[in-house]
Amino acid sequence: MGTLWFIRHGQACFGADEYDALSKTGYRQANALGRYFASAGIAFDAVYSGSMKRQTETARQAMAAASHGEPMAGPIILNEFNEYDFMAIIKSQLPAMVNEKPGLAEKSKNIFKDDATFVELFSIIFQRWISGTHDIPGAETFEAYKARIQQGVTRVIRDNGSGGNTAVFTSGGVIGVLVQRALNLSIDITMETGWQICNASISRFRIKEKGLVMAGFNSITHLEIEGKQDLITYR
Repeated sequence: MGTLWFIRHGQACFGADEYDALSKTGYRQANALGRYFASAGIAFDAVYSGSMKRQTETARQAMAAASHGEPMAGPIILNEFNEYDFMAIIKSQLPAMVNEKPGLAEKSKNIFKDDATFVELFSIIFQRWISGTHDIPGAETFEAYKARIQQGVTRVIRDNGSGGNTAVFTSGGVIGVLVQRALNLSIDITMETGWQICNASISRFRIKEKGLVMAGFNSITHLEIEGKQDLITYR
Protein backbone atom coordinates (compact mmCIF):
# COMPACT_ATOMS: atom_id res chain seq x y z
CA MET A 1 0.00 0.00 0.00
CA GLY A 2 1.60 3.22 -1.18
CA THR A 3 1.56 6.69 0.30
CA LEU A 4 1.05 10.02 -1.41
CA TRP A 5 2.74 12.88 0.45
CA PHE A 6 1.00 16.16 -0.39
CA ILE A 7 3.20 19.06 0.65
CA ARG A 8 2.02 22.65 0.67
CA HIS A 9 4.42 25.19 -0.78
CA GLY A 10 6.45 27.45 1.47
CA GLN A 11 5.37 30.99 2.27
CA ALA A 12 4.80 33.03 -0.88
CA CYS A 13 5.12 36.80 -1.29
CA PHE A 14 1.58 37.77 -0.27
CA GLY A 15 0.86 41.41 -1.07
CA ALA A 16 3.93 41.80 -3.30
CA ASP A 17 3.89 42.51 -7.03
CA GLU A 18 4.90 38.89 -7.66
CA TYR A 19 2.93 36.73 -5.25
CA ASP A 20 3.88 33.48 -6.97
CA ALA A 21 7.38 33.22 -5.55
CA LEU A 22 8.82 32.04 -2.26
CA SER A 23 9.61 34.61 0.38
CA LYS A 24 12.82 34.36 2.40
CA THR A 25 10.78 32.54 5.05
CA GLY A 26 9.44 30.22 2.34
CA TYR A 27 12.98 29.17 1.42
CA ARG A 28 13.81 28.54 5.06
CA GLN A 29 10.69 26.38 5.39
CA ALA A 30 11.63 24.37 2.30
CA ASN A 31 15.15 23.83 3.63
CA ALA A 32 13.78 22.68 6.99
CA LEU A 33 11.51 20.26 5.15
CA GLY A 34 14.42 18.80 3.21
CA ARG A 35 16.59 18.43 6.29
CA TYR A 36 13.73 16.57 7.96
CA PHE A 37 13.43 14.14 5.05
CA ALA A 38 17.18 13.48 5.20
CA SER A 39 17.36 13.00 8.98
CA ALA A 40 14.25 10.79 9.04
CA GLY A 41 15.46 8.66 6.13
CA ILE A 42 12.40 9.51 4.04
CA ALA A 43 12.94 8.93 0.33
CA PHE A 44 10.53 9.22 -2.58
CA ASP A 45 10.12 7.04 -5.63
CA ALA A 46 8.82 10.03 -7.58
CA VAL A 47 8.42 13.77 -6.95
CA TYR A 48 5.69 15.86 -8.59
CA SER A 49 4.76 19.50 -8.46
CA GLY A 50 2.21 21.87 -9.87
CA SER A 51 3.68 24.35 -12.35
CA MET A 52 3.35 27.42 -10.12
CA LYS A 53 6.66 29.01 -9.14
CA ARG A 54 6.06 28.77 -5.40
CA GLN A 55 5.33 25.05 -5.78
CA THR A 56 8.34 24.18 -7.97
CA GLU A 57 10.71 26.33 -5.88
CA THR A 58 9.61 24.52 -2.73
CA ALA A 59 10.11 21.14 -4.37
CA ARG A 60 13.58 21.93 -5.70
CA GLN A 61 14.77 23.60 -2.51
CA ALA A 62 13.43 20.87 -0.23
CA MET A 63 14.76 18.00 -2.29
CA ALA A 64 18.16 19.67 -2.68
CA ALA A 65 18.33 20.06 1.11
CA ALA A 66 17.28 16.41 1.49
CA SER A 67 20.21 15.35 -0.70
CA HIS A 68 22.68 17.68 1.04
CA GLY A 69 22.81 20.28 -1.72
CA GLU A 70 22.63 18.08 -4.78
CA PRO A 71 20.16 19.62 -7.29
CA MET A 72 17.24 17.42 -8.26
CA ALA A 73 16.43 16.45 -11.83
CA GLY A 74 12.68 17.01 -11.43
CA PRO A 75 10.14 17.58 -10.19
CA ILE A 76 7.67 16.14 -12.68
CA ILE A 77 5.31 19.00 -13.48
CA LEU A 78 1.56 18.39 -13.55
CA ASN A 79 -0.68 21.43 -14.03
CA GLU A 80 -3.49 19.45 -12.40
CA PHE A 81 -1.93 20.27 -9.02
CA ASN A 82 -1.95 24.04 -9.55
CA GLU A 83 -3.91 26.09 -7.07
CA TYR A 84 -7.11 27.79 -8.14
CA ASP A 85 -6.53 31.28 -9.53
CA PHE A 86 -7.58 33.30 -6.50
CA MET A 87 -7.19 36.59 -8.35
CA ALA A 88 -9.52 35.41 -11.10
CA ILE A 89 -12.04 34.25 -8.47
CA ILE A 90 -11.91 37.59 -6.68
CA LYS A 91 -12.31 39.55 -9.93
CA SER A 92 -15.22 37.37 -11.02
CA GLN A 93 -17.09 37.46 -7.70
CA LEU A 94 -16.22 40.65 -5.81
CA PRO A 95 -18.02 43.24 -8.00
CA ALA A 96 -21.35 41.40 -7.80
CA MET A 97 -20.83 40.73 -4.09
CA VAL A 98 -20.26 44.43 -3.35
CA ASN A 99 -23.25 45.30 -5.51
CA GLU A 100 -25.39 43.00 -3.38
CA LYS A 101 -23.84 44.23 -0.10
CA PRO A 102 -22.70 47.87 -0.59
CA GLY A 103 -21.43 47.95 2.98
CA LEU A 104 -18.48 45.83 1.86
CA ALA A 105 -17.27 48.40 -0.68
CA GLU A 106 -14.92 50.27 1.65
CA LYS A 107 -13.56 47.11 3.27
CA SER A 108 -12.90 45.54 -0.15
CA LYS A 109 -10.31 48.24 -0.86
CA ASN A 110 -8.03 46.65 1.76
CA ILE A 111 -8.39 43.04 0.64
CA PHE A 112 -4.72 42.84 -0.38
CA LYS A 113 -3.40 45.15 2.33
CA ASP A 114 -4.62 43.43 5.49
CA ASP A 115 -4.49 39.69 6.14
CA ALA A 116 -7.57 39.61 8.38
CA THR A 117 -9.59 41.51 5.77
CA PHE A 118 -8.41 39.12 3.06
CA VAL A 119 -9.50 36.07 5.07
CA GLU A 120 -12.88 37.61 5.91
CA LEU A 121 -13.76 38.69 2.38
CA PHE A 122 -12.21 35.76 0.56
CA SER A 123 -14.21 33.36 2.73
CA ILE A 124 -17.39 34.96 1.39
CA ILE A 125 -16.05 35.11 -2.17
CA PHE A 126 -15.00 31.46 -1.97
CA GLN A 127 -18.44 30.41 -0.76
CA ARG A 128 -19.98 32.12 -3.80
CA TRP A 129 -17.52 30.36 -6.09
CA ILE A 130 -18.00 26.85 -4.70
CA SER A 131 -21.79 27.21 -4.72
CA GLY A 132 -21.78 26.99 -8.52
CA THR A 133 -24.60 29.52 -8.74
CA HIS A 134 -22.33 32.43 -9.64
CA ASP A 135 -20.15 30.83 -12.34
CA ILE A 136 -18.62 33.26 -14.81
CA PRO A 137 -17.97 32.18 -18.44
CA GLY A 138 -14.27 31.62 -19.03
CA ALA A 139 -13.39 31.25 -15.32
CA GLU A 140 -12.60 27.84 -13.82
CA THR A 141 -15.52 26.51 -11.83
CA PHE A 142 -15.18 24.70 -8.52
CA GLU A 143 -16.41 21.47 -10.09
CA ALA A 144 -13.78 21.76 -12.84
CA TYR A 145 -11.14 22.46 -10.19
CA LYS A 146 -12.01 19.31 -8.25
CA ALA A 147 -12.09 17.25 -11.45
CA ARG A 148 -8.61 18.28 -12.56
CA ILE A 149 -7.17 17.49 -9.11
CA GLN A 150 -8.63 13.99 -9.36
CA GLN A 151 -7.14 13.67 -12.85
CA GLY A 152 -3.74 14.50 -11.37
CA VAL A 153 -4.09 11.91 -8.60
CA THR A 154 -5.22 9.30 -11.11
CA ARG A 155 -2.21 9.97 -13.32
CA VAL A 156 0.26 9.78 -10.43
CA ILE A 157 -1.13 6.42 -9.34
CA ARG A 158 -1.24 5.16 -12.92
CA ASP A 159 2.39 6.14 -13.53
CA ASN A 160 3.77 4.83 -10.23
CA GLY A 161 1.44 2.07 -9.15
CA SER A 162 -0.18 1.80 -5.76
CA GLY A 163 3.02 1.13 -3.81
CA GLY A 164 5.95 3.21 -2.63
CA ASN A 165 6.25 6.84 -1.60
CA THR A 166 5.34 9.71 -3.92
CA ALA A 167 5.68 13.40 -3.09
CA VAL A 168 3.42 16.06 -4.58
CA PHE A 169 4.28 19.72 -3.97
CA THR A 170 1.09 21.71 -4.32
CA SER A 171 -1.14 24.25 -2.54
CA GLY A 172 -3.60 24.39 0.34
CA GLY A 173 -6.73 24.35 -1.79
CA VAL A 174 -5.69 21.14 -3.53
CA ILE A 175 -4.97 19.47 -0.20
CA GLY A 176 -8.30 20.70 1.16
CA VAL A 177 -10.21 19.08 -1.72
CA LEU A 178 -8.44 15.76 -1.11
CA VAL A 179 -9.11 15.93 2.64
CA GLN A 180 -12.79 16.67 1.94
CA ARG A 181 -13.06 13.65 -0.35
CA ALA A 182 -11.15 11.30 1.96
CA LEU A 183 -13.13 12.27 5.09
CA ASN A 184 -16.43 13.15 3.42
CA LEU A 185 -16.45 16.59 5.03
CA SER A 186 -19.01 19.32 4.46
CA ILE A 187 -17.93 22.38 2.49
CA ASP A 188 -18.13 24.59 5.59
CA ILE A 189 -15.86 22.30 7.60
CA THR A 190 -13.53 21.93 4.62
CA MET A 191 -13.16 25.70 4.35
CA GLU A 192 -12.44 26.10 8.05
CA THR A 193 -9.95 23.22 7.90
CA GLY A 194 -8.31 24.67 4.82
CA TRP A 195 -7.40 27.91 6.59
CA GLN A 196 -5.39 25.83 9.09
CA ILE A 197 -3.07 24.28 6.49
CA CYS A 198 0.40 25.68 7.17
CA ASN A 199 3.02 26.54 4.61
CA ALA A 200 5.40 23.62 3.95
CA SER A 201 3.14 21.25 5.91
CA ILE A 202 2.75 17.56 5.09
CA SER A 203 -0.51 15.69 4.59
CA ARG A 204 -0.38 11.97 3.78
CA PHE A 205 -2.84 9.69 2.02
CA ARG A 206 -2.75 5.90 1.68
CA ILE A 207 -3.68 4.45 -1.69
CA LYS A 208 -6.44 1.86 -1.49
CA GLU A 209 -8.83 0.38 -4.03
CA LYS A 210 -11.73 2.52 -2.79
CA GLY A 211 -9.65 5.70 -3.07
CA LEU A 212 -7.36 7.75 -0.87
CA VAL A 213 -7.46 7.25 2.88
CA MET A 214 -6.24 9.97 5.25
CA ALA A 215 -3.03 9.00 7.05
CA GLY A 216 -1.81 12.36 8.36
CA PHE A 217 -2.81 16.00 8.13
CA ASN A 218 -0.95 19.32 8.25
CA SER A 219 2.17 18.00 9.98
CA ILE A 220 4.71 20.72 10.78
CA THR A 221 7.03 18.78 13.10
CA HIS A 222 9.92 19.59 10.77
CA LEU A 223 9.26 23.32 11.34
CA GLU A 224 8.64 23.06 15.08
CA ILE A 225 11.94 21.27 15.77
CA GLU A 226 13.79 24.19 14.18
CA GLY A 227 12.76 26.24 17.21
CA LYS A 228 11.87 29.29 15.12
CA GLN A 229 8.27 30.42 15.63
CA ASP A 230 8.33 32.61 12.51
CA LEU A 231 8.62 29.48 10.36
CA ILE A 232 4.97 28.65 11.07
CA THR A 233 2.91 30.65 8.57
CA TYR A 234 -0.37 30.26 6.75
CA ARG A 235 -0.22 32.52 3.68
